[in-house]
Amino acid sequence: MPFDVFHLAVFVVAICAGAVASITGFGIGSLLTALLGLPAGVGLTLIFGVLRKELSLLMLMQALGTTNVASVMTAAQMVIFTLFVTFYLPCVATLASMVREVGGKLTAAAAGAMLVLAVAISVFARAVFHFLP
Repeated sequence: MPFDVFHLAVFVVAICAGAVASITGFGIGSLLTALLGLPAGVGLTLIFGVLRKELSLLMLMQALGTTNVASVMTAAQMVIFTLFVTFYLPCVATLASMVREVGGKLTAAAAGAMLVLAVAISVFARAVFHFLP
């Protein structure tokens, strides 16, 4: 697939988000992890998961510093993480294909809808787990 402006924009945004979060200790990942009740180290994993969605679990293990995720996250947090990753934005290659097929506006609308859906489902799951014994 040829390199285009869309890929460059996604790359620059990802680098900037990572830099801001690293320098300030606060960023989009921090807001998202707080909302979803996930450990702070998982935030960048959720953001960078859009680059290669199938590597989200590997990035999670790297961010947590262990392959035994259950030693760091509760069962509820693992389910919430999985739900979010399942429903949020597809990988960059899929987004690029969507831009070519349906255009930028529809792709942006679909991406926004998927992100809102992923957050809503994950927050709902967090609420359900909160009331379970």
